[in-house]
Amino acid sequence: MHAARKPSLVTALFVGLSLSCATIAESAAPSKTLPPYDEVKALVEQYFAKAAGYEQGDIISRKQAKEVFDQLEQVGWTIAKRNALEQKALADDSFLITQLRSAAGKKFMRKVSALPLAYDRLDRLAQLPQGRSTVERLVRGPDGYKLLEYMIQEPGGKSLSKMLSKDGHGNFSKPTGKVYTVDSLLKELRILHAEASSAARRR
Repeated sequence: MHAARKPSLVTALFVGLSLSCATIAESAAPSKTLPPYDEVKALVEQYFAKAAGYEQGDIISRKQAKEVFDQLEQVGWTIAKRNALEQKALADDSFLITQLRSAAGKKFMRKVSALPLAYDRLDRLAQLPQGRSTVERLVRGPDGYKLLEYMIQEPGGKSLSKMLSKDGHGNFSKPTGKVYTVDSLLKELRILHAEASSAARRR
């Protein structure tokens, strides 16, 4: 009878030791905490400061957003709504990205980047019938940027925006909700970071 108990005793000891080792390993593993937003902001800005050919105000792409999010995971923040946020950035092979990253597109982009909703308007314009050819002409023309200035600054341009808005691709005077720039990416990250911080405090 004593011999019959040995397997049970050995098994119990083995399980106990295994659990102890797992607990020790778990406690020894470094636990990553949510980095403060200032650190998140600095990481994002440093990433784009090192990006080849990037200048402040340039349009950003989905691939760049993904790489930023990968870096944020390395410092302890896995974004809960990462995929949804990635989809707000334009794909690298999208029409607007490829246009604005061409040689002529970069010159055009840097003339319009400071204008309110410049990328939103161009994105909406590209979705209209013959809109892509219109954007291409603006990008390649010497004064293409003046159309956006006109739409934003002049009474007649505001009337043009209202007329274009009737074609079913949204209000040209309102944001599309997409992420086009570092500033718009940081605004989205600030909101998600506040949500993550609040959730962490409730744990």
